[in-house]
Amino acid sequence: MRAGSGVWALLRMQWRTTWLWLLLSPALLAALVVAIASGVKDLYGEETERTIYAETMGASPAQITMNGRGYDLNVLGGIAAYEVGFMGQLLFPLVGVLLAVRLTRAPESNGVLDLLTSTRVHRTAVPAAAFMSLVISWAVFKLGCWAGLVMLGYPATGSAGYSLAMAGFGLAWSGVGLLTAQVASTPRAANGLGLLLALAGYLARMIVDSQDWPGVWISPMSWVVEVRPWGDLRWPPLLSLSLLAAGGAAAAILGTANRDLGSGLLPARLGRPGAGPLLSRPAGLAWRSTRGAVLGWLLGSVIWVALLGLMTDDFTSTIAANPNLLAALGGRADDLAPQIGLLLASVMATAAGLTVTLRIASEESRARLGLLLSGRINRWGWWLGWNGLALFVTALVLMLSAATLGLCQWWATGDPAVLGDDLAAGSAFLAPALAMVGFGSLLIGVAPQLGFLSWGFPIWTLVVGMLAEILQLPGWARRFSPLDWVGNLPGETADGAAVLLLATSAAVAVLAGGYALDRRDLLRG
Repeated sequence: MRAGSGVWALLRMQWRTTWLWLLLSPALLAALVVAIASGVKDLYGEETERTIYAETMGASPAQITMNGRGYDLNVLGGIAAYEVGFMGQLLFPLVGVLLAVRLTRAPESNGVLDLLTSTRVHRTAVPAAAFMSLVISWAVFKLGCWAGLVMLGYPATGSAGYSLAMAGFGLAWSGVGLLTAQVASTPRAANGLGLLLALAGYLARMIVDSQDWPGVWISPMSWVVEVRPWGDLRWPPLLSLSLLAAGGAAAAILGTANRDLGSGLLPARLGRPGAGPLLSRPAGLAWRSTRGAVLGWLLGSVIWVALLGLMTDDFTSTIAANPNLLAALGGRADDLAPQIGLLLASVMATAAGLTVTLRIASEESRARLGLLLSGRINRWGWWLGWNGLALFVTALVLMLSAATLGLCQWWATGDPAVLGDDLAAGSAFLAPALAMVGFGSLLIGVAPQLGFLSWGFPIWTLVVGMLAEILQLPGWARRFSPLDWVGNLPGETADGAAVLLLATSAAVAVLAGGYALDRRDLLRG
């Protein structure tokens, strides 16, 4: 069989089976960018306001560390790009990697690829067709983003350059995802490896920019900034993103031609010959299955909050010098860094908890849960043990992060009281984090195939916490963030009734999910 045969058939199949993901993901990203640009236009419509922004936000070491270097901040497009910076440098790699793995490693893991390659489809056609689908998907983002920016009154040329740069950035990380799908042997490992590379790229960019070093070539996160689409557009960084995307796809095609179907270029490590006593218990098996992802979320959260705690004073002085942002934040700048830190810690703690609880749905879909239930432990035993670990992990990540934030703030400001404030705020935010994990438990208990919807709450919570003022979100939209119910902490008094309600809802949701699982048939097994 000729290498690459069956590409067009696979391309049609991918769009028939995953069209929603391929269209919805870029559409949502384009809508987010356009919404940020709309808020920027309202906040910085006057030239004097843009000048103040460039002199404060653009010169702030903390903002440069978070968002990257700012270029052309005297125009609306440059400010909009800078405001997208932090979220964009995390969301675009996330979407790019997840889409690539979903198109390649996921069907191989499910056995679909084994059936396809038994026909006139060569295995190398899979990454080739996936790359073509991803190019189309990111082209949808580019067109939607460009059209939205032009409709807002942004210059057509700058809008086209910026949309092209961000689409190229997303496609580059899709290329990375195609490669990690060949390196790892499971979709979960491929996603984890891709996101680990994205985090490493972001941290490398942070170090280079915070020290004002010239090595902007070291990370793709710097390449997209160096395109400078709102001024004199630079083609070499854009070409670098394109080469990364094409190189990742080419390496994926080469890798899939030189490995066994169902395996990875890096084979999975063999386990012990015999299981330890911990694996005979639900919580022990849950920990063994998800510990890598949980430790990754914990490490990422601790690193983030530590950096924010150390940059507290710079955040305060930067916001205090920017009247527009100061007014949007309610006239308080002192608590901005810990508020962002606890927001990120809450979201990452929720993600760690969801990683554990959603694994139950994965085990059920692969017919493994049925095997476990054939033993001496019933459904309630497995459910409570697994979800108990999920809730414990959520609390552990959040409280360790809050303690780290407080200690770093204490080091930076010399005020020991901030440690107690951050721990108290973290304790208050524990209830909404547990409620979001409980919602995920309820979903997979009722309909495990809908478990992915549970990610909507932490993602929206992050959007509300980071972009509510720029997006000028109405109050009812902010209330869909469980953290908004508790209050803007630290700096405000936590709503005790909301904390109690959310904590109760977490417990009720877990129990309701267990009841639903106990009353229904398993999907498989």
